[in-house]
Amino acid sequence: MTTILKEDHAISFRESSDEDIDLIIGLWHELDNHVKNHSNNFAKLKKSSDYHQYIMKWINKYYSSSDALILVAEYQGELCGFISTQIQYMPWYHIQRIGLIGPCYVKPLYRRRGIAKQLVSRIEKWLVEKEIKYIDVIWDQGNFDAQKFWQNMGYDPAQVRATKRIGPK
Repeated sequence: MTTILKEDHAISFRESSDEDIDLIIGLWHELDNHVKNHSNNFAKLKKSSDYHQYIMKWINKYYSSSDALILVAEYQGELCGFISTQIQYMPWYHIQRIGLIGPCYVKPLYRRRGIAKQLVSRIEKWLVEKEIKYIDVIWDQGNFDAQKFWQNMGYDPAQVRATKRIGPK
């Protein structure tokens, strides 16, 4: 199905609901395919056979927490993107609560229209209301689209996480 975006129909943004779970999982799989095509580390991220159940468990955990949020972007009733965030507690640091942005994905047809920026902006506003002062985000090495987007949004790399295979292939 090809969707033609019309100027008189706005993208709407809202908190996700139980009815969105299967659609979010579908978008999550699209994100995985995007990462697979844009990351040099995807081999280690091969999904288990019960991956779908883990995503469902993760989404339900977000729904049951007042410290987590999933937002969706919608165009004429079709989900075209989503983003998630949660508050992480790190009592061993001076700043003990930070926001962590999880998956953020916009379908290719809807990209370059400011949707991801709007999703991030709304997540940031929610975190500010929760009195969060710092937000972390993670993207895969080699996903230069993500790197450029997040750096343009003001997120600067602060840590390096490296991977080494030590077991059989």
